[in-house]
Amino acid sequence: MMPRRMEPFTFLLLMAVGLSACGGAATDTPAASQGVTVDVQPRIAQVVPSGTVPFTSVVSGTNDRTVVWEVVEAGGGTIDATGRYTAPATTGQFHVRVSSHADPSAQAVAAVTVAAQVIADTLQVQGRHLLDTCGNRLVIRGVEESFGIGIDVRGSWSSLVDQIALTGSNAFRLLPNMSQLTTADVDGIIGRAVYNQMVVFLSVGTANRAWFGQAATKAMIARYKKWIVLDALEEVTFDDRTRWQSEAIAAIGWFRGQGYTEPVTVIANNYGRDLQSLLRNGAAVVAADPLGRTVLGWQAYWGNNDYWQGVYGLTLAEGIDQAALQPFPIQLGIIDYTDWFVFGPTVTMDFVPAMARAQANGVGWLWWDYYNPFDTSTSLSPFDGMADNLDATGNIVVNTDPNGIRSTSQRACGR
Repeated sequence: MMPRRMEPFTFLLLMAVGLSACGGAATDTPAASQGVTVDVQPRIAQVVPSGTVPFTSVVSGTNDRTVVWEVVEAGGGTIDATGRYTAPATTGQFHVRVSSHADPSAQAVAAVTVAAQVIADTLQVQGRHLLDTCGNRLVIRGVEESFGIGIDVRGSWSSLVDQIALTGSNAFRLLPNMSQLTTADVDGIIGRAVYNQMVVFLSVGTANRAWFGQAATKAMIARYKKWIVLDALEEVTFDDRTRWQSEAIAAIGWFRGQGYTEPVTVIANNYGRDLQSLLRNGAAVVAADPLGRTVLGWQAYWGNNDYWQGVYGLTLAEGIDQAALQPFPIQLGIIDYTDWFVFGPTVTMDFVPAMARAQANGVGWLWWDYYNPFDTSTSLSPFDGMADNLDATGNIVVNTDPNGIRSTSQRACGR
């Protein structure tokens, strides 16, 4: 008998009711002078002529967080005081520079490629890769985040989205508490994510699937379709691969029957942990999508006590390698404490080598979770949701690890 656990999102709801495109390397690293440092995100961007890219800055070493933005090359486009860059009508390679107001010698530079490309209506799937609407490979580097009453930053859901964007994430999985949020609320959250050039994996739960069938929902998603992936089947609790395959195929068919053309995700059974269901049954599930735009999800919450490795016959590293060998995309979920309600706070995921393995294999991942005031055990920013107030784990995942978000995340092409 496998141990049962209460998933973090289930626990959160109980407490609350009473989210590579362009390739290449960074052209600059944060500069420092007298303790003041500046970073810029994204460090590399690609955009079509006259398109826009929202840049963000992170200033440390001073209480003055204001910055000055400029485009290095004459005729290389314009950038406003908020960091929103508008490309010129011509193609080329340009650079955006941000300087600290407190210390102008503290600077960072981002590279922008302006290239004319065929633009698709939605994100695409090609083999095992997710593509942005310009046809570039988009390797997901982001977080999962619940939204509801009490889950915000300083009383604002938009501010919470902005803080996620400041980590450099190119995507996040949006898990709105549908008993607390309206369609207009979800619209505002997605709109803010799109403003920050982040892809949204929209997940409202099987029990709320009818919401996707409503005219207002369809109209909203149509406005953001270039930035949306729809969760067709979330982490089901049962441990039955045949049933999982049947329900996954039915879920894909339901969304396609509703007219959705965006990519969809189906996550493995047994709370998303059963990678073998994806390896053995995934091909049949993917083949059932008439548009060929299905991404499979593996919540790789396999702890360092080797329990789940024993159940599925693969080490975590071997599992990531196998995920990368499939002819369809498999995306990872990454976490710190893996089975809190079963094993307690002693069993953790070896997430640092997992990030390295995923980076080497070009496999996307989302971290559970960014901010959760009701359960801070796995959050990257457990104190207040601010991107400059991460805990030790958060700083590894976002800032310091060479395979973390800030070093590897590259955002979609911008149109």
